[in-house]
Amino acid sequence: MPELPEVETVRRTLAPVVGATIRGTWDSGKGLHMRRKPPRGKLKKLVGATITAARRHGKYLLLDTDTPLTLLIHLGMTGRVLIHATSIARPPHTHLVLDLGDRELRFADARRFGQIDVLERAKERQHPALEILGPDPIVDGIDPVAFAARAKTKKSILKVFLLDQSVLAGVGNIYASEALWRAKLKPTTRAHKLTATSAAQLAKAIDETLRNALDNGGTTFSDFIAADGAEGYNEDYLWVYGREGEPCLRCKTKIRRTVHQGRATYYCPTCQTP
Repeated sequence: MPELPEVETVRRTLAPVVGATIRGTWDSGKGLHMRRKPPRGKLKKLVGATITAARRHGKYLLLDTDTPLTLLIHLGMTGRVLIHATSIARPPHTHLVLDLGDRELRFADARRFGQIDVLERAKERQHPALEILGPDPIVDGIDPVAFAARAKTKKSILKVFLLDQSVLAGVGNIYASEALWRAKLKPTTRAHKLTATSAAQLAKAIDETLRNALDNGGTTFSDFIAADGAEGYNEDYLWVYGREGEPCLRCKTKIRRTVHQGRATYYCPTCQTP
């Protein structure tokens, strides 16, 4: 599933549509997130509006218009937001199209776990998808004191703690493993046992991990591409994720893989200590 660096990469490559006027909308009528169909009535209210900004919170894209309305998009597992000339055939599994004149903004999603909605910008934090989210590590930054205080209230293991979107919005499976390796912390350490020093170390590692991935255009394993069609190349710079059995880049111990709550975790048994 695309995480913060991938969604931020998409947001940055959506710059060409800012200033464009939405001349029409089309949707497939097929169910997406939780099999809910795109909100056709709300989408039609965007016709005539001009896109004024492309924002992001966590894994959610937010396209503001010069009306009180904002388009919300979540990529799910296989979602792609693409800018194509109208002369180019729409890709398979296209579920939303914004007609921008000589271009179209298209949302395609093969597995249909993505989400599309239109919300009132003034009430966006009341939206069910956004109201549960914690601070965005890039937009808001990570306050190490607040992060440590939040950890003290959680008895979950660190890997699960980092996947909790109410703690930090946008960190997912790949970058949780990467940040824990960078911070030299064992994934199964209980969050409430973090010292203030370790919490600050982890907060710094999360920030560095996400920014490094952003510099590399995100991680493309199979589905992720930016709005301009470019693939990310951060896979070439992963420290532990997907490297089971390979030597740790610090100590040469073989990287191990385990599963927590159905999600794969990669770690070094020597470098990463409680």
